[in-house]
Amino acid sequence: MSESAIPKASGLPLLGVALRFGPHWARATRERLGDVFSFELPGGNGGVMVTHPDDVRLALAESRGVVRAEFPPHMRGVLTPITGDGLIGRTGTAWAERRGLMQPSFRRQRLAELVPLMLGAIDQQLESLEARFIRDGRPFDALPEMHALTLSILIRSLFGTRLDAQDLRRAGEAVDLTMKAVTFAPLELGKQRLAWRAARAFEEVSLRIVRERRELPPEARPRDLLTDLLEMRDAQGGGLDDSSIRFELSGLFIGGKETSAVSLSWLLALLPRRPDITHRLVEEMERVIGDREPRAEDLPELRYLEAVLQENLRANPPVWLLFPRKAAEDTVLGGHRVRRGTTVWVSPFATHHHEVFWERPDEFLPERFVQEGGEKGSRHPYAWLPFGAGPRVCIGARFALMEMQLFVVRLLQRYRLEAADIRPVEPKVVFNTRFPRRVPLRLVPRNRRGGGNPE
Repeated sequence: MSESAIPKASGLPLLGVALRFGPHWARATRERLGDVFSFELPGGNGGVMVTHPDDVRLALAESRGVVRAEFPPHMRGVLTPITGDGLIGRTGTAWAERRGLMQPSFRRQRLAELVPLMLGAIDQQLESLEARFIRDGRPFDALPEMHALTLSILIRSLFGTRLDAQDLRRAGEAVDLTMKAVTFAPLELGKQRLAWRAARAFEEVSLRIVRERRELPPEARPRDLLTDLLEMRDAQGGGLDDSSIRFELSGLFIGGKETSAVSLSWLLALLPRRPDITHRLVEEMERVIGDREPRAEDLPELRYLEAVLQENLRANPPVWLLFPRKAAEDTVLGGHRVRRGTTVWVSPFATHHHEVFWERPDEFLPERFVQEGGEKGSRHPYAWLPFGAGPRVCIGARFALMEMQLFVVRLLQRYRLEAADIRPVEPKVVFNTRFPRRVPLRLVPRNRRGGGNPE
């Protein structure tokens, strides 16, 4: 293939495309310029964006040509106090060694043991919604409630159920502070100061919990993820010290809280407007589970629910832009010569709406992912990447899908969903996250008819 010049997105002097930079800009620019295009951002933070799955594979496969970029100085200043030497900031051999050490804790069989902990958090959140809104038929915004839910699931899965109310509150506050430090644009004023505050808050609560857990004999330790971190051993028999465990806990909260909360919020915005999908979900749930508590072995049988969650992640990937890669040498992407040192960006949103790989990409079609359909087997493996792809695919992807499955089951066992506002739910973009501005929702117990008019 002959190499050609890379098309460039038009922008403003000094600002480049900053005023338009976002998921819909990435998609529209791909449709206008093609699968590979360059752009500029302030501070030299532009580069080349690739959207075709073949080029995404090259960008994410950790090949010699394209490797994961180091955090730029302003991001290192934010992340280093919080994640330290943890997995989230490692590259190369150091990353591979730590990933290999942690991977067994996120395999399906191990995660199945966390189902009771997840269900405890889910039931507690639903009971809280019942007391605050549902009994009186009042609507609520689902987005903050889903953030509270995923935080509770993470705290229980990581620390178990033995934390007292004060520790639960402190852990929640520390995580919220951490998310404020890392979620928003890293150039925001005061970001590094906030990062150090978050690091101190999380260190205060997590290190004490880690040390108390380490003092327990192995047989007395609860079977949560913190115990796994304490008991991990590499080939030489070495484990993680308390500081390394604290940094890994921070990374798991950062990676695990936002994606599931945002994805569930998008789903709760959709279901009241798609009774056909909701009806099939309820039918499947009643056939597989009925009104009993779901178990880990039920989840593979909920094929339509899994398809709905996968299509939701395709249509509305919470992370619209992955952390950039760097061309380690001159390479070719999409028939274009990409020079050594060029920053290479991947946008799941743009790739998820690529009409060559997704027929009718603007329609919500769970059938794309149903096993019996033909598309799943023929789909390009790098066309769907809500959790990234390649060697650095999110370690918690299976955890996230499991908690979302369990929540939807428990929700639909008890309630019918009604939109509390007839207006469309609008997206909001903050740095690399795309989430619904507000999800006005009303839950009606399944044993009584709905009431109240949409507000």
